[in-house]
Amino acid sequence: MEIFELESYILESCKFLGIHLKPEQPHTYFVQIPSKLENEFSGMKDFFITFEKSPDPKLTYITFESFFTQKIAKLVAEKNDGISSGIIHFKIDQSMTKLNALFTQCQISVEKRSTEQVDYILIWFKTTIKGIMINEYLKGLKFDIKSKKIEELAGDVNEIMAGISEELIGGYDELQLDQYFEEIMQHAKKGAEQYLERKQLETLDTLNLEVKRINDYYDMLEADNQLAETSKGKDPQAEIELLKKERAALIEQQKSKYKLNFDETVIEPVAILMLRESTETAVSKVVSPHGEVNIRLSGKEALSIRCEVTNEGNGPFTITSDNKIAKTDKVFNCIPCSRLLDFHQKKACHVCNEAVCNDCNITSAVSGKVLCSKHVIECPSCLHSAGSNEQHLCSNCELFYCNKCNPTNICVTCSSLKPVSGITPQIQTILNNMVIKSSAKKYDYAEKGNRIMLLGKGMLFKDFFVVFDKKENKIVHSQQFGLFNKKKQ
Repeated sequence: MEIFELESYILESCKFLGIHLKPEQPHTYFVQIPSKLENEFSGMKDFFITFEKSPDPKLTYITFESFFTQKIAKLVAEKNDGISSGIIHFKIDQSMTKLNALFTQCQISVEKRSTEQVDYILIWFKTTIKGIMINEYLKGLKFDIKSKKIEELAGDVNEIMAGISEELIGGYDELQLDQYFEEIMQHAKKGAEQYLERKQLETLDTLNLEVKRINDYYDMLEADNQLAETSKGKDPQAEIELLKKERAALIEQQKSKYKLNFDETVIEPVAILMLRESTETAVSKVVSPHGEVNIRLSGKEALSIRCEVTNEGNGPFTITSDNKIAKTDKVFNCIPCSRLLDFHQKKACHVCNEAVCNDCNITSAVSGKVLCSKHVIECPSCLHSAGSNEQHLCSNCELFYCNKCNPTNICVTCSSLKPVSGITPQIQTILNNMVIKSSAKKYDYAEKGNRIMLLGKGMLFKDFFVVFDKKENKIVHSQQFGLFNKKKQ
């Protein structure tokens, strides 16, 4: 067994036995022997081992023949106490405790609680591939009796056995168990074949180098003999034939050395465990004053709660009005609709800085800024939204319009009044809506957006001025004039 293979075997075996190995340097480890195994190692509790030769007297150099290696192999072989069985319970208690700590402002209830039981067969195999080079490895397999799936075990036996209560697992006859063991054994054999293939590929380069070294050496000897420099008085041709035989024998010897034979592979179970996993599951309802979510809990899975806004996993959390899990410092209350929402949906009114959500915010058509419902007006001319601070009073019609419709002191409608040659149906409608009948002889007319301005005039002076709202279909402002265009009260 080469050093790197021995190291791998020792690491796997120590993990299986529960012996802790802490890496110190490449190929050097600090060994901690559990108290139950101290007598096996002459009372030693801890020491350093290395897989590379070192002048340091504190380091124990590990070889295949060393006491530590032989003791490990003996303990692994003795570990098999036959078939044991037990049950392990995975409860949701820890998840519930964590859930309550993460959602301190919420009500938490458990619904749809159930328990699922799954039976497994766990077998640890020691595989030895014999030949001139000995290769060993230790591997654990876990067989799901229901699904027939097989997976490799991670962790040592002590870690897996922690929490298992001894209990007889019934319901299976001997014939069934033999069939399951055969399936697991076949899987172990496939694993050994794959391991053998990998090792053969790994050693092929080394073998090729050895063969090249032999060929180079004997090529040189044969060349010297042809020149009669090393024949030592023998016939050069006879010496060359002898060298060829030696060359072939050495190459065959190297091929045998590096050959791994699957026919000589021994796969032996060192521990067998019938295990029943009892897993508790439930659905937990988390309710805040604003929303609720259902969270699935499993005793076999660690609870993982993350903020749906920032993806952070540290709480405390709450539930928003749109039923999202969010950190309590990443939410806000929308004043108009009273909903609790995540801060990505937060806007601020540019007039009062009040927090509003995407649904409640209004965009000003004048500036494009955010407005709340308290500080938005609808321009009576263009009917667009504008801020309460984004309007001007027209000095002519004495009405307020947005800054676009009234950029100066006179709105764009009033400033565009022009004479008309006759009474149109629209003008007639406005005249019909007037309370005081007009004696005007001519008219100035302007129409912009939702508003119509109509100025009636006599021969010399103004008679009336009205503003007609098309949306409301009525006169919203009127002014009568007397002599010399004097406004009547």
